[in-house]
Amino acid sequence: MDATCPECAGKLEPKHKLELGEIFGCPDCGSRLEVLGLEPLKLAAAPSVEEDWGE
Repeated sequence: MDATCPECAGKLEPKHKLELGEIFGCPDCGSRLEVLGLEPLKLAAAPSVEEDWGE
C-alpha cells in the first residue's frame, strides 16, 4: 500500500495497515496526514486542531 505525500510528494511506505481516519506523519516533511480512503489509498493534510478555550 504505497502512496505519496500530498504536501511534499515524498513516497510513503506505511509499516502497518492503515485505518480510515488515521492520522500519521510524513517521514520526509513532517506533515500530519489523514487517511481518507483505503482502496485506493487516499491521503490529505490533516485538519489542525483549534483551541476553543471553553467557548
